[in-house]
Amino acid sequence: MTINTYHSKSPFLLWSFNFLLLVSFSFNTIAQTNYKTELNNIKQLEKSKTEKVYLHLDRTIFSPGEDIWFKAYLLEGTFHALTSTSNNLHIELISPEGEIVASQVTLIHNGVGNGDIHLKYKQLKDGIYEIRAYTNFMRNFNEALYFKKNVLLTSTSVTKTPEKEQGSGIDLQFFPEGGQLVQNVSNRVAFKATDEKGNGKHVKLIIFDDSGNPVRECESIHNGMGQFIFTPEPNKHYFATINSPESASIKIPLPESTLEYSILVGNQFNELLDFTISTSPENARGQQISYIIQSRGKLCSSNNLRMNEAQQLVRIEKKELPAGISYVTVYNENGVPVCERLIYNQISPKVEVNITTNKTQYDTREEVTLNITTLDEEGKPVPANLSLAVIGQSIIDNQKEILSNNASIRSSVLLCSDIKGQVENPDFYFENFDMKKHQLLDLVLLTHGWRKYIWKEKVDLPEFAMDFDYESGFTFTGTSKTLALKRPIPNSKVSLVMSDEGFYYDEVTADKNGRFMFENTHLMDTTTVVFQAYTKKDKRNTTIEIDEVRYDVPKTKPVAQTVQNSNKSDLNEIAEQAKKIRHIQDSLAAKNYKILDEVTIKAQKKRTLDDHFRLYHHPDEVIEITDKYAGYYNILDIVDQEIPSVQVYGVCPEVQVIIRGSRSLGNTLTANSNSSFLLDGMFVDVNDICNIPVTQVDKIEVLKGSSAAIFGSRAMNGIIAVYLKKANVKWEYFPIGINKIKPKGYYRAREFYSPNYKMAQEQFEGPDYRNTLYWEPFITTGKEGKAELSFFNSDDSGKYNITVEGVGFNGSIAKSEATFIVKTNNLSNK
Repeated sequence: MTINTYHSKSPFLLWSFNFLLLVSFSFNTIAQTNYKTELNNIKQLEKSKTEKVYLHLDRTIFSPGEDIWFKAYLLEGTFHALTSTSNNLHIELISPEGEIVASQVTLIHNGVGNGDIHLKYKQLKDGIYEIRAYTNFMRNFNEALYFKKNVLLTSTSVTKTPEKEQGSGIDLQFFPEGGQLVQNVSNRVAFKATDEKGNGKHVKLIIFDDSGNPVRECESIHNGMGQFIFTPEPNKHYFATINSPESASIKIPLPESTLEYSILVGNQFNELLDFTISTSPENARGQQISYIIQSRGKLCSSNNLRMNEAQQLVRIEKKELPAGISYVTVYNENGVPVCERLIYNQISPKVEVNITTNKTQYDTREEVTLNITTLDEEGKPVPANLSLAVIGQSIIDNQKEILSNNASIRSSVLLCSDIKGQVENPDFYFENFDMKKHQLLDLVLLTHGWRKYIWKEKVDLPEFAMDFDYESGFTFTGTSKTLALKRPIPNSKVSLVMSDEGFYYDEVTADKNGRFMFENTHLMDTTTVVFQAYTKKDKRNTTIEIDEVRYDVPKTKPVAQTVQNSNKSDLNEIAEQAKKIRHIQDSLAAKNYKILDEVTIKAQKKRTLDDHFRLYHHPDEVIEITDKYAGYYNILDIVDQEIPSVQVYGVCPEVQVIIRGSRSLGNTLTANSNSSFLLDGMFVDVNDICNIPVTQVDKIEVLKGSSAAIFGSRAMNGIIAVYLKKANVKWEYFPIGINKIKPKGYYRAREFYSPNYKMAQEQFEGPDYRNTLYWEPFITTGKEGKAELSFFNSDDSGKYNITVEGVGFNGSIAKSEATFIVKTNNLSNK
């Protein structure tokens, strides 16, 4: 319900008051499930392994032409340990207009993955962009569960969003604890006041009854949030005024009071959680009510109570609850939910990350050595999976100021990923966490309201269902058909071959309609996937139709372009630094120097013998095709002349090729004695081999006996493998029964380049400037809880920030920061 009131003294002054939890919007009206149904849905959800995603970015302020480096953490949704339920992580860069301008699928292995996003120079305009990450399984839930983080792209300067005239608009919301005001019992009411940009605004309130008598005075205590406690009386209405000259005449009504139920949370700051279920004294008739406590799909506690009195105290040991947000629901005697409450549980496994440098002050281009230790709350070593970024402190300061609503790993996993809506400056609540921060965090949960709990939507459905499954790779489907009439071929054999970073082969049998499917295939981007079909009689007069791979991308929205207060000169410095780096790269490239921002591929392809990929290791015979073979009519002529163990009978297309030693042939020559043929790793017919020009062949290999055993029954008569030349080949042959596609696979993550000035070749004359001084996505501390790494400073001086984020093997969330100083020609510290 929204009430708009205009103040006559200021035509530009618009007050918008939203009330989420009025009696007219009661629990009985909106309830879709009862107690038994919801309890069953929670148990069903508990059987599924829910997921969360977090991306650690090297930074969040960039200039065109730079790269965003990231480490992905896939966590089990309830206890936040690394999980391998999904291998595919979808990552998108969304423009200010809400368009996806870059996307990739990142491979998740053992719960982690890494990648980068290049911000194309002169193709992306300045503004705030959003990075979004999710798994296919996460699409079963509200999109608020997806990981989202804003990044600022600035090329020259940043124009601060103009501040509107002070007092030009306020949005005031009231949130009775549990959902509604209950008559004749003590009620806690939270409120939040925000300006038109959604930022918290400090206010002072006076609460009156309908006779004009003041009941309470209160004011906001943090980011426009505050609370007060009072006891509503029957047949009375209450309203608030903002205690300021401009708005004293505006009356804002509070929600109407009822005879229903409420929850009043008491002690929640030690090992116990106390909450009181209250109803009006007139409603306490000894009826049986129920409650459920759940956390991200895990059933933590449930019980039945008798309301013999107006208040019932419930006490729960907090060790029964996971870390983070839990959700309490109370049901009346008819099983209908009547009040609900979010609570935060701080008790959890902890990991303390200590970062030490070998010095506190360094020279430019001097080596920095870091030691990282991870300890539990008892001071014992605990293994952890971490990532690390080193950037200038000025960039850190601007990020925290301009993009203050971005969440670090702790606030993202434990708070923002569980509730809808924007939490203002979420990291504030987790820095130096104490009782006061806990109380303020509880106020956040009160003002976000029970309707914003993400996991609640799924268990509220009348029937529990999961529409999206885990993705463990890529799926290809299609139909094998006859070559001439294009009719489906029942029970045909279909093979899949990839030869990228190794040779991969798989084979399936089509169904009665010729339909086939390859599931959970792992392939990298730009990999060619080759499909081949055979009839039951091993004939290749087939054709293959591959279904188009379609993925319905979740909807996007324009990205809010609000820039908070910022140091404009620092932002200009970042942009100018990026320009300087691009200029240096262009200059060094022209002089054949090594470019500092250049990256190298971490995993080099392993090749055997040459550039051709093979499923086998060592052939029995090899022919290198040189110019001396140019006069041969076809490949089989070469084999017949050069390899004594191979005999060719007849001429193409009526030809048989027999390999002695492949098996015991006796004295009988039959059609089944013919050897098999491979062309660049794919099985083909002998007539296909006949048609290949000798000048296009690089190598011929013969396999027999154990060498060919990996190919099974097809190799029983031996194999002749033909490999074409890789470079400058204008002729390409597509044998019958083969189809090739180049689908979008896993993104090939690049390696962050960091120079090594100990090596002579790195001592070039060019300058070294890096906005991200160092990035390392994969750090594991191991059983001893220790890790050591080093890097070299650039030519920039100043204060640098080291940020480490990650996950402990005990399910704890890790984050720590440290700093060091770089000075030019600091000889005293050498």
